[in-house]
Amino acid sequence: DKRSSFYKNEVAVCLKDCFPQPLDECFLYVFIIREVSSGKLYQTLNDEGPHTMIGILLKNQISYWKMPKFSLYIKNGDGNEKETELLVSVQPVPGLDPYPSEDLEVFKSCHQSIFSDVLKIIPPCLVSDFNHSEKSYLVVPVTIKRLE
Repeated sequence: DKRSSFYKNEVAVCLKDCFPQPLDECFLYVFIIREVSSGKLYQTLNDEGPHTMIGILLKNQISYWKMPKFSLYIKNGDGNEKETELLVSVQPVPGLDPYPSEDLEVFKSCHQSIFSDVLKIIPPCLVSDFNHSEKSYLVVPVTIKRLE
């Protein structure tokens, strides 16, 4: 069974060799996901209060303003075949303090859990080598109190 792909399976240059190091400057970018029909945030469908989102933590700054917004389509799962359109954009989180190694270890565990337990992309028994991997970034949960 040969699988075909309609895109190149490559790692973006800006995501190579960018694993955050303890007590060094790092950059956090969150993925803002909104419902197109209502404009509300998809995670909570509520524009008041804190929002839990997914972010990417890097040691390098990326040109997030060059990243286009893109749409995702999901089914509601309620038996109705109607799709919901979501619009995804990337936004930086300013003013981060450097993280100690203990925090980075927690972030590594969370990253591993996202890809093995939630998305089921990486087998749980596989250990990631963040410092020597071609893709060396952290995907982390982020709580944002207010969006600009």
